[in-house]
Amino acid sequence: MSESEMQRPPVAKKVEHKMEMFGDVRVDNYYWLRDDSRSDPQVLSYLQQENDYTQFLMSDAVSQEDIHLFSDHLVVYEREEGLPKVTIYQLPDVGQPLKTLHGGQAVKFLDPTYSVDPSESEFSSSILRFSYSSMKTPPSVYDYDMKTGVSVLKKIETVLGGFEASDYVTERKWASAPDGTQIPISIVYRKDIVKLDGSDPLLLYGYGSYEVCIDASFKASRLSLLDRGFIYAIAHIRGGGEMGRQWYENGKLLKKKNTFTDFIACAEYLIEKKYCYKERLCIDGRSAGGLLIGAVLNMRPDLFKAAVAGVPFVDVLTTMLDPTIPLTTSEWEVFFFPHQILTLKVLTG
Repeated sequence: MSESEMQRPPVAKKVEHKMEMFGDVRVDNYYWLRDDSRSDPQVLSYLQQENDYTQFLMSDAVSQEDIHLFSDHLVVYEREEGLPKVTIYQLPDVGQPLKTLHGGQAVKFLDPTYSVDPSESEFSSSILRFSYSSMKTPPSVYDYDMKTGVSVLKKIETVLGGFEASDYVTERKWASAPDGTQIPISIVYRKDIVKLDGSDPLLLYGYGSYEVCIDASFKASRLSLLDRGFIYAIAHIRGGGEMGRQWYENGKLLKKKNTFTDFIACAEYLIEKKYCYKERLCIDGRSAGGLLIGAVLNMRPDLFKAAVAGVPFVDVLTTMLDPTIPLTTSEWEVFFFPHQILTLKVLTG
């Protein structure tokens, strides 16, 4: 490949309609993650010449979200069973064809539920830098050696007030929705205060819209509740993106009710397992999460003691019928298209 060819960005003209392609370049090849907006991004490709690319089918068990390219490694950010996953692949020498993407090395994380975000890293380095936190672990920056598989903590955010991560416990549980779907729940509490006999107060948070992933990250503002004996839980309900594209598809339009029944199922699970009594159960959601709170309060007013609905989006029907309201038309594919009579009957019936 000539120097002029190496400097000229590759062009892919034969890309299917309604398909997103995003990726990164490494001198000889351009690595792509293909997303057709109907299913999880499952194909990783690399462009050798214009309109000449090889496709590699990825695992059906994971959902790919992003890729970062290094001189000798390919980093794929994924989700498996709702949890962030980072997988490292060794690349061949420059100019050599990539034959397989099997046998990637996954970065190991300690907490049962957590959040991971990429940080800036040097292209020519074998060190991957990322930010990690959990419901009990403050934001931490790690350097991961992609050759040796060793992680080194470089920095951790200071939390004032005598905070000790070892005082807290994080858990991950699964609740059964009415249709049998298993819904993940992230939980944190202070182990020296909580009794787990049903008498503890619990705050359950939910969102469940726009394919947004509500990961179990650290929030210092939550500590005041935990230190007063509250249990805090996140219901990773359908409509979000934690479990992949289909998780989102099964929580919108005619299937939007799944978002609400999933949340109720999580609440019932927490009561059944003695995390709290219903008289001690509080719920919280904002914006589209406020819609969730309004819906479940109407569906099961007996189940909750208190509710916080922050800037709740609770008049969906009126809003969706007025295309002059800013952002309304872009919401149609999430809630309903006004011209679809069946959807209107379901929502109003």
